[in-house]
Amino acid sequence: MYAISFANEFYTLWDYEEYNTNNEKRVTAYYIKNLSKDLEIAKSKLSGKDYILNFDLKGNRYVYEENNEHVFIYAENAFTIGMLKGENISTSNDVWQLKRAYRIEESELRRSLAKQRLLELGLTEYNNCFYTSKELEEIKHDEFIESLESGHFYKDKEKVTLEVETFNSFSFNSGFGTTFVIEFFDNSGKKFKYKGSNPNSELFTMGEKHKIQATIKHDSYNKKETLLQRIKIL
Repeated sequence: MYAISFANEFYTLWDYEEYNTNNEKRVTAYYIKNLSKDLEIAKSKLSGKDYILNFDLKGNRYVYEENNEHVFIYAENAFTIGMLKGENISTSNDVWQLKRAYRIEESELRRSLAKQRLLELGLTEYNNCFYTSKELEEIKHDEFIESLESGHFYKDKEKVTLEVETFNSFSFNSGFGTTFVIEFFDNSGKKFKYKGSNPNSELFTMGEKHKIQATIKHDSYNKKETLLQRIKIL
């Protein structure tokens, strides 16, 4: 006997058998192949054959009933958790489900298959997680910014020449008007900040590097930091 089920886009064909064991009804089902994206076409391919519709069957597994409770035994390469239960890990394109499987599937084999599939899809493993190239670039950038050194550098009111790169900028309004804040770092990993009402617009561009001349101001309002005043681009 056959069964027609559905998974993702396709109606699927299953080898299906119902039987009784010790007065308990059991069902065994094995996936055979995809039939069609259209149910009527799928049915036509089984014309003259004995079949049922059972849309609970997914992936490559067999199912049996015991005391009216379903117990699922999944193929070794199938998800056992989430929305993709029973579906093949090695052919999945669902990155979120693959990441989840890599983290919490109990089977070492399933976790390994999830990792392999994530790598095939172009993700990179970093600190035991997987990221796209853009995500990883953003994470490493954030980690770098977190590693920058804050504090009082040079002497207060000293005029210095620096090579800096902009990594953040924003503005806020107060009773004194609009204040612009631009954050920089230099080649040695020290963090500097401009805070004022009339910055050079060239300094706003993220990732831009400039050689500048500025006057140092030591600020300790919330924490020790070095402000740059009267910035001149050289």
